[in-house]
Amino acid sequence: VRIMGADVVYSPANYGPLMVGRSVVLIRNSLAVAMKEVRLSKIAYWVAVASMTLLSLLVARRVVAVSRYTVDSLIHWPFGAIRKKISIVNHGVSESFGPGPSSGRRGNVLLAVGDIYIQKNYHTLIEVFRRLLVRHPDLVLSIAGRPVDRDYADSLKTTIATLGLEGKVNFLGHVAPEDLARLYRECRVFAFPSTVETFGNPLVEALACGAPVACSNRTAMPEIAGDAVEFFDPEDAGSMLAAIERLLTDEARCAELSRLAVARASHFSWERSAAEVAAILKQAAS
Repeated sequence: VRIMGADVVYSPANYGPLMVGRSVVLIRNSLAVAMKEVRLSKIAYWVAVASMTLLSLLVARRVVAVSRYTVDSLIHWPFGAIRKKISIVNHGVSESFGPGPSSGRRGNVLLAVGDIYIQKNYHTLIEVFRRLLVRHPDLVLSIAGRPVDRDYADSLKTTIATLGLEGKVNFLGHVAPEDLARLYRECRVFAFPSTVETFGNPLVEALACGAPVACSNRTAMPEIAGDAVEFFDPEDAGSMLAAIERLLTDEARCAELSRLAVARASHFSWERSAAEVAAILKQAAS
């Protein structure tokens, strides 16, 4: 950093260099994920992340949080002293995500988007999907996201085989933005079952595309989604089932949420986010 002559160092992933006088750290990964883990290797990983995050926040000149939830969650860790350094800057959403031309009736896909980690709660969604098939036998579950946690991804495939859902659940892997926008626009319902999120980019993308959304009521989701989704308790399969079932059967509610979703997504702009972060970097450099 000294050789480069940088005026300020921006670290966009929770932690950064500790021996830099002028640094800004972005908090975008929730440390609460550690509470969802039972695997020792994963717990050790999150303990290391928490330790590096604490040290980085203590030495940083400014801290950027992507939601109010992110700020509040830090108080449960030994980070209270750094609260005065924190500014909230929401993520934005790409202009490639929008409602597009109306194509009439939606398809038969229950869509979920997000890389595969345990906190994404896909195991509960798969169980709920099995129960939905009793009344909606043509429904298909598509999950777009990379299998980052391969052990968890393998356990999901085992569950699918055990429940006899082969051919009804599709893992799409990484999907390009233009194809992802089409999936949002055409899905019957978008489900966001995560138990822990600091923001939820796929949630805002789905809202921007006008998808009817059934969404977890935990962590940052109520703050981000507002009144534009059907909420459920992500750890209660019955609650999740009821929310998705309503959207599968209530066309008026879906139309209402689709309208509210596009309006809600308009609050999130990468241009505004960039301007706010740039102002923070200038302050930190001075």
